[in-house]
Amino acid sequence: MVAVGALSGLGVAVLDGNGGSDQVIAEPTVTATVDGPASPEPTRSGPAVGGNEIEGEQHDATDGSTGVKATLWLARKEYGTWIGFNLTRLPGPRTCRLVVVRKNATTEVVSTWSVPVTGYGTNTNPQDLQLEASTSAPASEIAKVQVQSVDANGVASPLVTVVP
Repeated sequence: MVAVGALSGLGVAVLDGNGGSDQVIAEPTVTATVDGPASPEPTRSGPAVGGNEIEGEQHDATDGSTGVKATLWLARKEYGTWIGFNLTRLPGPRTCRLVVVRKNATTEVVSTWSVPVTGYGTNTNPQDLQLEASTSAPASEIAKVQVQSVDANGVASPLVTVVP
C-alpha cells in the first residue's frame, strides 16, 4: 500500500512536467489503521527494564530534607563496580552528578545529567530517572554514593546519599 502511494506521487510529479517548480503536487496520506485497544505499558522497575533481573546488591535511601529517593544497585566487576540507579521525586530544572566516595575519602564523579523543568518521578512527570555508571573502585571500597545538584557556579549540594 505504501509502495502504491509512493508510485502514485511519483507518477503525478512526472505527469505534471512543471520543471521542478516549488509547487506542492501531492501530500502523503495516512492509510494505516489500528485494530483493538493498545497494549498497556510494561511496569518499569529500574535499569535493565524488560530484560533480566537487575544484578548486584540493592540499596535504597530517601533524603529527609530534599525528598529525593534513590535506589542503587552495585555489582562487582573485573574492572571495578557497575552502578545502576533509579531516582524519583527529583525536581527540575537542574544539573546533577553522581559521585562515588571511597572509604579513603577520595571522590569520583561517575555521571552527570540535566533534569528538565518537569523533573523525574514528580506529579508533572511520573517517569523515574534510570541511569547506569561505572567506577574503578571495588564495591568493598565504596563508603557512599551521592547524587548532587550542581549550580551555575559549579557548587555542588547533596540531594540524596546512599550508604551501601
